[in-house]
Amino acid sequence: PADRAQLQQALVYILQTALDGPQTDGMLRFITRQVEEEVQLIITNSGHPPPPEKSRYLFDPFHQSIQHSYGLGFAIAYGIIEAHGGSVQVDSRPDGGITFTLRLPTHPADL
Repeated sequence: PADRAQLQQALVYILQTALDGPQTDGMLRFITRQVEEEVQLIITNSGHPPPPEKSRYLFDPFHQSIQHSYGLGFAIAYGIIEAHGGSVQVDSRPDGGITFTLRLPTHPADL
């Protein structure tokens, strides 16, 4: 069964990452939707995305770049979402900003 407290903590960590990114204006855009057997939460900010060669390290604990340190929270959030059968994807937007896409099954199996 899903652990509500863990999922809430994961969301807090991801929101903190989205809000604290380099040169964000503090504005976030949220989209939620259900696609077949999964729920998607899409969070977009207006900050400067990490360079493509650094993006693969975003989920590593205490990853740092010249511009920003992502700390342990983002790695923990990634682990929680995966433990619940979901996924987290981070994409850079062409017009600037980062999109975080969280996907979770609507009926998680007993994990």
